[in-house]
Amino acid sequence: MRVKRHEVGRRGERIASVFLTERGYRIVQRNWRIRGGEIDIVAVDSRTADLVFIEVKSRMTHSFGPPELSIGPVQKRAIRRAIETYVAEKEIVGPYRFDVLTVVRGAIRHIRNASLE
Repeated sequence: MRVKRHEVGRRGERIASVFLTERGYRIVQRNWRIRGGEIDIVAVDSRTADLVFIEVKSRMTHSFGPPELSIGPVQKRAIRRAIETYVAEKEIVGPYRFDVLTVVRGAIRHIRNASLE
């Protein structure tokens, strides 16, 4: 049975939300969109009080390499633009960061302070 790509992505985002919540993050928003960009998860890290913008990458296998490598320059610009818009609209003044969370067949990897360069 073939699993559709968007189903893998949605399942990965659900797994990521549970993973983060179990580690003390409070999910503020999921799938926040602007024209040309999206933030998968916005959460607050209870340990640091940082607002965290999280990109979730889900795959069925590692056949095409680590999922985080699929975030190319164009997607990074779109994410950066979405974060800047979110921060401006919500008038965020405190610290915030960008993380990547990968999910491959249930195995989770959390990359804190990922680069958007």
